[in-house]
Amino acid sequence: MDFAAVAASVVSVAAPFVSIGAEAFAKQAGEAAAGKAGDLLAVLRKRWTGDREAEAGLELFQRHPKRYASAVADIVRANLEVDPAFAAEVRTLLDDLGPKIRVIQKIKVAEHVTGVRVESLKSGEVDVTQEVDEAKDLTGFDGKTIG
Repeated sequence: MDFAAVAASVVSVAAPFVSIGAEAFAKQAGEAAAGKAGDLLAVLRKRWTGDREAEAGLELFQRHPKRYASAVADIVRANLEVDPAFAAEVRTLLDDLGPKIRVIQKIKVAEHVTGVRVESLKSGEVDVTQEVDEAKDLTGFDGKTIG
């Protein structure tokens, strides 16, 4: 496991969640993603209870995510390196978030239009909304391997 990459992923999920708040995050990323981001922060809080440096870093990160992102990523990375159970829990939460693809197409006249075309989708979510007045050869989702 690349601990630095996992730590960076934790921060990339948590930063927008704390920046704009749970409700706005849910509107942008969806309820499921907001729930997982909240779960991720709860795991950090629980893991860092009693660790004054980590608790302070998380507190500062929640107030100023851009400024303290690297400090929190460093603390996450250090914890991942020494605690395999914590690493597994964090990795599972990140994996559960999976890739999210949301396509919204509002088209008056469409010809040969595909919302999403993928070769392989092993996890994640795809949401395609197509509002079309006139269509010829319209496809919402085209995928070869799913699950």
